[in-house]
Amino acid sequence: MSDFRRGDKVKVKQQSSSRFRGCIGTVVGTQVHGLALTYEVSFDQTRGFLAQDNHFFEYELEPIYSSVS
Repeated sequence: MSDFRRGDKVKVKQQSSSRFRGCIGTVVGTQVHGLALTYEVSFDQTRGFLAQDNHFFEYELEPIYSSVS
């Protein structure tokens, strides 16, 4: 499990049903729903979308690692 933290760059997996699939964003928070944990992700293109559209389960996200030379 990845256990994303605030500030981590993530990509929404292509298999996700979200309109943000394939997009890269930044984790800005987490929420606990019973035993489930969701991550709130900020995207540049979130204007006009419902707030719940940017909450994802961990299996919907993949980490983005910056390549440092």
